[in-house]
Amino acid sequence: MGRQPLRAGRRIDGKTMRAEAASLFAELGVRMDPARICRGLSIADQQVVEIAKALSLNRLLCQLTADACGLPVVAGPAEATAIGNILVQARVLGAAPDDLDGMRALVRATQPLSHFEPTGDAGSWAAAAERLAH
Repeated sequence: MGRQPLRAGRRIDGKTMRAEAASLFAELGVRMDPARICRGLSIADQQVVEIAKALSLNRLLCQLTADACGLPVVAGPAEATAIGNILVQARVLGAAPDDLDGMRALVRATQPLSHFEPTGDAGSWAAAAERLAH
């Protein structure tokens, strides 16, 4: 609640909201109609919607971090811990690079990275930090 894109007059921008949902579904590799009412979805499809919601929250957190710090943020896969564990096991078996740089290169080549650039006025973040300091 409260994160929907808005048009003039503080009305929800349904077209933008559906486009963002479609992008999240595509990122998850599922074909779902973002305009479909969740109540009519199977339990499995409802879980996909919840996963997409969590993914969108991660995006929001990354964007807010970039805005607050005034620095670009690069986010890797949500499954980074699992990928790291698999790489260590593959390395032991001789199926992955032997060095850290090689493993990082393999992850960069096979996993999508999301880039978030700072937007908006950095002064408002500085003012908020100042208020919190006192």
